[in-house]
Amino acid sequence: MWCLLFSVLFLGGYSLSEAKKLPLPPYIKACHKDDPNIDACALQHAKESIPQMLNGDKTYGIPILNPLELESISVETGGNLTIILSKVKVFGLDKIDVTKIKVDLPGKALQFEFKGEKLEILGKYQMDGKILVIPLKGNGDCSLIASNVDIKFNLKYDLVERDGDEYIQLGENNIDIDLDNLQLQFDNLFNGNEELGKSTNKILNEEWKAVYAELKPAISKTISTIAVTIVTRVTERVPYKQIFV
Repeated sequence: MWCLLFSVLFLGGYSLSEAKKLPLPPYIKACHKDDPNIDACALQHAKESIPQMLNGDKTYGIPILNPLELESISVETGGNLTIILSKVKVFGLDKIDVTKIKVDLPGKALQFEFKGEKLEILGKYQMDGKILVIPLKGNGDCSLIASNVDIKFNLKYDLVERDGDEYIQLGENNIDIDLDNLQLQFDNLFNGNEELGKSTNKILNEEWKAVYAELKPAISKTISTIAVTIVTRVTERVPYKQIFV
């Protein structure tokens, strides 16, 4: 089972400890708690607000999402493989479409579904170990390109009181990510052995489904952590009564 360890995760350099009470951003519209079509309301407002959020918002601690930049991510497989990615850039979030939202206020639960044609991750890597039965060792540039991405994201929340107002505090969540294809490229494998590196990359791409099955828990945890972090930048600043009026 993959275990994800974030040694360093910078999302625009903002700290959650800097939070202060703010009104709902003008590009995010509230939904009424008693609206019988609250799911449709939330979906429409999400579609309208996400394009604005892509540019980031320093007031609310939201980083620029197009591209999203991550300083460093460390991933390990319980002893089989360790990968450290640095200077990471994620492209394609501007093409992600939210297709479904379900709001369960009594149960304090939210469900989201997203679809995207392509997500591309570029950065530097250091890697040592093996995946499946393939030995992997090297450092250099890397890229991962996921095609036809389908994301289902469910999360729970609690309401916590602070300075006389209630705020959403995100809790446990689960995420499922399906792909139609995954292309991987790791440059400078095996101390620059071009022939061995080329053949290894070829095998990784030919066996991408099995590779993704190994990577999926780590990728899912990464995306989940990023999503929760960004949403929390708003929910810890904006009182609940302004989000659902």
